[in-house]
Amino acid sequence: MVQNVPKVVVILPVDVPADKVNLQGYLYGTFGAFGVQHVRVAHNMRSLEIEIAVRDKVADRLKLLAWAPGCKIATFDIPIQQADVQEFFSCNALSTVTLKGQISASSLPQKEHAEIDVRYLAIGPAAFSAY
Repeated sequence: MVQNVPKVVVILPVDVPADKVNLQGYLYGTFGAFGVQHVRVAHNMRSLEIEIAVRDKVADRLKLLAWAPGCKIATFDIPIQQADVQEFFSCNALSTVTLKGQISASSLPQKEHAEIDVRYLAIGPAAFSAY
């Protein structure tokens, strides 16, 4: 077991609870590449800690995507130092999209209540340009 391993701490804004933040990334080092799996919520839900040792070897770099509902995806490319590294996740609000449509009365079922399901998916290559 590696002693005194530095960690990466992602500090969250006050209005974004840690349980709503998703992190996905890879550690890089002499061990190759390893998916980030060990994330601990710390400091009263205000930060996330990422262990950066794999098979008793400390990583050289962490590449990370972070996102939360209503926030743009943030990318991090973090060189690992001898001390803990802190990064700040800023919730840059997503823009809104107005969707317009029309449903003809003849296509609705003859019931008292009808449900409309709208699915919208927008994925752009810019979010993944760091990888």
